[in-house]
Amino acid sequence: MIQISTRQALIGIESTAAKINISQPHADMQIESKQAVLDIHTEHVRVQIDQRQCFNEVGLMSNSALLDNAAQQGEQAVMEAISKAASEGDSLAAIENGGGAIASIAYSNSFHEVDYNIVSMPRSRPSIEILGGTIDIKIDDGYVNLQITASKPEIDYQPGRVSFYLRQHPEVNITYTDSNIDIKV
Repeated sequence: MIQISTRQALIGIESTAAKINISQPHADMQIESKQAVLDIHTEHVRVQIDQRQCFNEVGLMSNSALLDNAAQQGEQAVMEAISKAASEGDSLAAIENGGGAIASIAYSNSFHEVDYNIVSMPRSRPSIEILGGTIDIKIDDGYVNLQITASKPEIDYQPGRVSFYLRQHPEVNITYTDSNIDIKV
């Protein structure tokens, strides 16, 4: 009789886990900056109001305006007097119209006519002039220079390991238990 016995192979596995350590140093950063400058210059508004014409019309004149006004009124009065004298002279010279010229001149000179008017004073508006009022804005630009030197990460890596070995060899045993075998060849 033949007897067969087997033994299976056994595999052994040993492993070591991989190790990794990563550290990141901070980056080197340099900043250079200049602030922006804003310069604002303003000129205030000026308002000039000229009321001389209004005051002249009301009678509140300056010395030069009063002198000019009196000169104009005097010139006008002289011209009216010359005109009146010439007109009266012409009336007296016209004898052909009759002899009542002296009485007529005396009658017209005895009544003085006054002209009355109602007006609102002053008649003119004041002269208003607006000057200036400017804004000058100057901007001096600023800047930011940024220089960054990046640091490389520091990596410490220890690789893992896996080892396979044959823990038990396979085996096949064949045995013959009967003694009836002729072993001669």
